[in-house]
Amino acid sequence: MSVVYIAFVNLGGFQRFLKIKAPNLLLKIVSFNVGVELGQIAALLAMLVVLKLFRSGEEDTLFSRVSNFFIASFGVVLFFYQLHIFQHQVNASEFKPHHAHVQKNSANKPHRHGDVIKPPSATSDKKTKKPAEASSQPHTHGDGVPHTH
Repeated sequence: MSVVYIAFVNLGGFQRFLKIKAPNLLLKIVSFNVGVELGQIAALLAMLVVLKLFRSGEEDTLFSRVSNFFIASFGVVLFFYQLHIFQHQVNASEFKPHHAHVQKNSANKPHRHGDVIKPPSATSDKKTKKPAEASSQPHTHGDGVPHTH
């Protein structure tokens, strides 16, 4: 995008098409980046002063050990979580879903597989609409993919 901008400036696009003077974006970008870097240096200096004051006490050893334990523990948990996710992605066919998916039936009402409700015309009690037994007859849920329950 910056190449397009420089080409637009060099070809006089601002004067020719927009009838304005080309803004000096390079100066604005450099100024912004210098400001961000100065802010980071100031924040690091403030943290250095706080850490220097904190490390002068005896509680530093206990705090360091406790915080390092929790950081390392979190790292181990995160490592195994990432391995678990990786296994789900690589061997997706070997894992059963952990949750039931909800689809909409032909009446555009959501239901979960196993909770099939027959249409009112096929239900024995039309007023209560009690759930019917799962059918082995192939059917679809509006997505066009036939399946059975």
